[in-house]
Amino acid sequence: MMSSRLDARELQRKSVHRMLHLALTDEDVKSYDNKAQWKALVYDKQGQDIIAPLFTVGSLRSLFGVTLHRSITSERSEVPDVPCIYFLEPTEANIQKMIDDCKRKLYPELYVNFTSSVPRPLLEKLAFGLNEIQEARRITSVVDRFVNFVALGTSSVSLNLEKSYQTLRSSLVTDDIIEKLLDSIATGILSLLVTLKVGIPIIRCPPNDAAQLVAQKLHEKIYDLTSNSGSGGSANKTGDLFQGSFAHAGEPRPVLCLLDRDLELGTMLAHTWTYESMCQDVLGMRLNKLSVIENEDDPVKAQKKTYDIDPNDKFWSEYQHVIIHEQFEAVDRELQEFNKKHKHMQSGDLNQAITQLPEMQERKRSLEMHTNIAHSILKQIQKRALDRFYVVEDQYAQQSVPNAYSALEELLKEVPNATQQDKMRAILVLFLTKSAVYTRKAEGGPDNNKLSDLLFQLDKIGASRAPLAYLEHIVKTTCHKPQLSSGANDLQNTIANHGQAALGQVIGGQHAHAVGRMFGGLLNQAAEATMRNLEKILPTKRELLTTKIVKTLMENRPDSQADSSAAKVDNYVYLDPKLPPSTRAAAAGMNASRYRASFKRSIVCMVGGGNFVEAQQMQEAAKEVGKECIYVATNFASPEQFLEEITTLGAQGEGCSS
Repeated sequence: MMSSRLDARELQRKSVHRMLHLALTDEDVKSYDNKAQWKALVYDKQGQDIIAPLFTVGSLRSLFGVTLHRSITSERSEVPDVPCIYFLEPTEANIQKMIDDCKRKLYPELYVNFTSSVPRPLLEKLAFGLNEIQEARRITSVVDRFVNFVALGTSSVSLNLEKSYQTLRSSLVTDDIIEKLLDSIATGILSLLVTLKVGIPIIRCPPNDAAQLVAQKLHEKIYDLTSNSGSGGSANKTGDLFQGSFAHAGEPRPVLCLLDRDLELGTMLAHTWTYESMCQDVLGMRLNKLSVIENEDDPVKAQKKTYDIDPNDKFWSEYQHVIIHEQFEAVDRELQEFNKKHKHMQSGDLNQAITQLPEMQERKRSLEMHTNIAHSILKQIQKRALDRFYVVEDQYAQQSVPNAYSALEELLKEVPNATQQDKMRAILVLFLTKSAVYTRKAEGGPDNNKLSDLLFQLDKIGASRAPLAYLEHIVKTTCHKPQLSSGANDLQNTIANHGQAALGQVIGGQHAHAVGRMFGGLLNQAAEATMRNLEKILPTKRELLTTKIVKTLMENRPDSQADSSAAKVDNYVYLDPKLPPSTRAAAAGMNASRYRASFKRSIVCMVGGGNFVEAQQMQEAAKEVGKECIYVATNFASPEQFLEEITTLGAQGEGCSS
């Protein structure tokens, strides 16, 4: 068993904590007097997005003395006698901005921190530019922080590369842009590996796709860092970059699994039913921030409220992965407990009440936030009949194509307030669930005409045919077509199943009555009926193809020795970054000299985007057998965002000849 669990967010937080204390090491932080100095903070968009889930504006001031924070692209005035921390990606534009700031004498001291390793040409550009204006003295330090990723939680990481799937698949995108994106993915993963300090991983990926290109770039970056002195600005000694408290002698190395998004597309589009995933799907949560409309039924009182969800929030930590019904019940239960404790405090000892006041205020704030979020999700469930979409999509895999299509047809007739995107997703999920049938050709004849049924439904709702055309092309060309077709059903069963309990037992009976008491009776009879209808569903747990692949890679056994249900990975590329990149051709195939132990830790990166449901399943699957999985995605795209990407690709005619 591993001695300690990884926490990507906390480890990144410590690194940024050192930066904000103007420190290089933890010892520097301990000796630093926070009250001795006020500071300014200048960041680019990536720097801002990295900090946002880690520290609030208030904590930046109270913990680090940051009284002024601005974007590097904003208009800024001179701030005398206050040092400035720069937190930026190493780009030419940012280098030039820093030179311009020094020329304008905006700050007396600059502590320059790059989110990733700065290339030598850019470092030379900075030095030359400062020397030319004779302002090099303003630069106190230049540090590579290796934190170029956004930690959304303990084990969920975004590389913050929006529309990565569309960019990688579009023929309209130039080779230079593709190359830059692939390099950004490799750079982000490298930063995560340096932050985690779990040792140099073994890299595995499917052959001949974007994941392999990323793997090769990452191989080169890791090898270069460990074999060369690196840029002088690193906050770490180069030899220790990947070693730390989580890489003990004798412990297995981690495995880095780079997987292509096309392996499993259904999970990106299907309607979900967990609290975290619905916060994104229904309320547009991004980087742990979301907005709700309070009093939306009253035009006079209606107002937008924005929340930053702290991953350490006690309620969020406990309930983010539960099905939404359990979250509703938990809010109700926690509110009742809070009111009881509050009443007891009012009638009890005054000194004790004063001591407990800060904790109670924080708990009240948290419960108010989660109550408002739950109410907003519930309103959307009622308005858009999201429960109906969930039910219908869940049942596709157990039905024949005619029955599944009939269920879809009936659904689309009976949900007038659902969005066009909801309906398109239901159509596309059916296609992916039954893709083997929909893409089959008749014996000696034309294409199977069942696909025309789905096209008819898209036409009927006034939607574009483009996303279906694109998915048809992908399914026909992927070598994993038979496994791909079960993806959407696997998704639904995964998020609905908890332990051995059937969904009907979880949300039926007395639970439905408990829901009815929530939010002061805000749940109406129609919504109660909606909840009770879900009692009939008894899904079984199935694994996504991507989860099967990761489990097989962690076992590190040849296909001939693997369980019959395991994914086949013998042809996956094998790279060991401890060896020079020139040796990697010899490392492909089972005859290569390999690391033979099973892996206790995995870092999984979905190249082309990921989602919370997939992340949860992989992490829980690893935890069940005493292992760990850090889930990384080039970006966490909501279902509607992913739908927009594949619609654009289909409209561009990517791979579509018909």
